[in-house]
Amino acid sequence: MIEKNLNSSGQAVIVLVLVVAIVVLMFTHVTILSFSSIQTSDEYTSGEFIQMKAEGYLESAAIRYLRDSTYTGETLNEGAYSCTMEVQNIGGNDRDLTSTCSRGGRARTVGMQAIYNAGVFEFSAMEQR
Repeated sequence: MIEKNLNSSGQAVIVLVLVVAIVVLMFTHVTILSFSSIQTSDEYTSGEFIQMKAEGYLESAAIRYLRDSTYTGETLNEGAYSCTMEVQNIGGNDRDLTSTCSRGGRARTVGMQAIYNAGVFEFSAMEQR
C-alpha cells in the first residue's frame, strides 16, 4: 500500500507560487525595458528631426546670402520649432553661416563657412557646433 505524503501537496503549491512570481517579475521587467526603449527612441528621433531642420535652414541662409549680399539672418518660427539663421562677416567677403533650431528645450546648431575666392564662393562642409 502506498502512503500519501501530505507535505508533497504543500510543496507543489509553494513551487507553483514561486514559478508564477518569477514569470510575473520577468514580464514586468521586459515591459519596463520596452517602454524605456520607446522613450529613448522618441528622444533620438526628435533630436534628429531638429538637426535636419537646422541643416535645411542653413542651406536656405546660404542661398539667401548668394541672392542678397546684405542678408544677415533672421528668426523663423514654424509650429513648435524656432530657427535662427546668422550670417557673420569673418573678413573681406568671407562669411560664417550658422543655423540654430530648437524645440522644447532641445537645440541643434550647425554651421559652415563661405570663402570668396577668385569671384566664386566656396562653401565648407556643414558641421555641428
